Order: sequence, then C-alpha cells, then structure tokens
Amino acid sequence: MPLAFSPFENGVSPNFFSVAGLQIREGRGFTAWDREGTERVAVVNTTFAGRVWPAENALGRCLYLDSEESVCTTVVGVVESTLEFGLLESDRDPVYYRPLSQVLSDTDAAEFASTLRTLLVRTRGDPTPLVQPALRLLAERFPDLPRDSVRSLTAEFASRIHTWRIGMRLFGASAALAVMLAAIGLYAVIAFGVRQRELEFSIRRALGAKASDLLRMVLTRGFSLAAAGVVAGALAALWAGKFIEPLLFDDRTPRDPLAFAAAALVLLAVAVMASYLPARRAARADPRRALEAE
Repeated sequence: MPLAFSPFENGVSPNFFSVAGLQIREGRGFTAWDREGTERVAVVNTTFAGRVWPAENALGRCLYLDSEESVCTTVVGVVESTLEFGLLESDRDPVYYRPLSQVLSDTDAAEFASTLRTLLVRTRGDPTPLVQPALRLLAERFPDLPRDSVRSLTAEFASRIHTWRIGMRLFGASAALAVMLAAIGLYAVIAFGVRQRELEFSIRRALGAKASDLLRMVLTRGFSLAAAGVVAGALAALWAGKFIEPLLFDDRTPRDPLAFAAAALVLLAVAVMASYLPARRAARADPRRALEAE
C-alpha cells in the first residue's frame, strides 16, 4: 500500500528499545533471532500505525520498503513514538525500525547505514566519566567509525527546552501574582465588610451575645463567601485549561489537582485570616463605647 507520507527508518540492535526507555505497546521488540537470513521484520511506532492502520491492528501487516520490492517485511511490534525534532504531540513523526543486521545485509542501505551509526548508552547520574571508556570500546568494535561527536540527551535538548523554560517561569510568575492579588483583594473586601458591621456587633454584645459567637458567625460567613469564589474560580480554570493544554508536554495537564488544591487552600486561609482579625478586634471592643460613639 503506497504511503501518503515519508516515514523515517532506523536500524537498531535488539536491546535498543530497553536502552532508550521506549515501551512496546503491542507485539514484541527485536531478538537475537532477527538477523540476516531470517524473516524480515519491523517495529513501527504508534504514529506510523495510527496513520496507516487507524482502526486496525498493525501486527502481522506487510511493509514493502521499496516501490519495486515484492518481499514482505512483517510488522511484529508497535512501540511508543519519540520526540526527536520538537516537544509537541504534533512533532511525533512516523518511524519504523528494522534489525540492524538485516539493514546491513541490504546493498542499498548498508553503505548509508554504516556511516550514520549511533551508539546509545544509558547511564545513571553524570555520564561524563563514562565518555572515554565508551569511546575506547567503540574504537575496538568499530575502528572505521568517526568518534568525535559525543552528546548527552540533556545537552541535546537543552536548547530546545530553553524557550519553554522561560515561558514556564513567566506563567508561574503570572500565576503567583494572580494568587497574591486575589488574596489581597479578598482580605480587603472581607475586612472592610467586618469593619462596617462593628456597630451591629456592639449591639449584639450589649444584648448578651458572646464574643465567641460573633467570631464564629463572621468566620462562617467569610469562609462561605471564599468557598463559593474558589468553586467558581475552579470551574472557570477547568474551562480555560483547554487553551493552555496545547502548550504543555510530557504528560502535563492543566487540571493538576495539586495546583488547584494549593490555590484553594491559600485563598481559604486568607479568607479566614481576613475574617478573624477584624472580627476578633470588634468582638473584644467595649460595646458601651461603640454605642456612645454612634
């Protein structure tokens, strides 16, 4: 079946997927049995499978890698798609993988593949101490290959994510400023409302109300208003999250429950404090002096 796009081809060793940390979603990866002289096999990524067989199973399908080729290359697995040239979901390109030994057995592909080999090394911690041992091992196994380009994935992606990090910090600063302004406004509104009711509190005290009753009444009202505002704001944030979602990657979500909970706790704490301090002062005031002042 002719393709409407040009997928990337990679020749890899049997342990490539485990070293790269790529999860096999369907079928299997390569084994030592997948070599020259055995059945030609391939593993496609989820982007490739989704475009070619969107509603069907990709396992067992045939790939004809050349327009004039009649030999079937059987799809034996589907692996998750990688991000090689970008950071968005739309940057996941269709790729199929073949066992390196089978790629090198093809006359047309052997010369091209032999000059573009990459050794992928998975490390724990700082990879710098392993660079020289890896280069010596590479020189022993493949003396004809160039060995002057060694890069870590962190360094490789640093320039790509630099702009995203700046954007993340700006978003974080804007969010912190928004929470701070909301907290200041909430405190001012509730405190002003309590100050306006000081005469009412004095009358209640004169009629026998306890200071603890007044304090509880004000706290309940302030907390209720703040809770209603938090619920309304959370619903608005959930709706507006769809506009931010395209800017996120690495399985991040604009509906992070931890972020919502932190913002809600901050605003509720400010509401309680804004209600408690003025109400405590009003509840402790001498009702006779407040009435005489009026």
